[in-house]
Amino acid sequence: MSTNALWWLTLGLGLVVALIAVVLLQIFYRLVRRIEAGSEAIWETGKKVARNTATTWMLHQTTVRLDSLTDEALRHDAFLDQALAASGAGNGEVPAPAPAAGSGETPAPASGAGAGAGNGEAPAPASAAGEAPAGGES
Repeated sequence: MSTNALWWLTLGLGLVVALIAVVLLQIFYRLVRRIEAGSEAIWETGKKVARNTATTWMLHQTTVRLDSLTDEALRHDAFLDQALAASGAGNGEVPAPAPAAGSGETPAPASGAGAGAGNGEAPAPASAAGEAPAGGES
């Protein structure tokens, strides 16, 4: 083999090695870009999670306040049960509120006979069980 042929052979082998290096570097570059894109997505998701969970430290205070709200609601329930028992409406029926003092309002008559007399209103019908109309006294 001549010197000239050895030079061409060396140049050819160098070109093959350079092409292989370019292909390997291109594969490496694409992998790095994929990893970078994935890490960017993870970073953005982490920021969103941090934003959404920034106030979780207040959950304990929420449970404490919910407990006190539940206690208050139970006190109101007990008070209303006592008030209904004291008014004699323990049978599930809620008594009609009394007119405010000094309001000038008069309660509706207990029977349907005089209800609405003189003001153009029809008397309120009695329920099927024969009870007095709503707002009346029995």
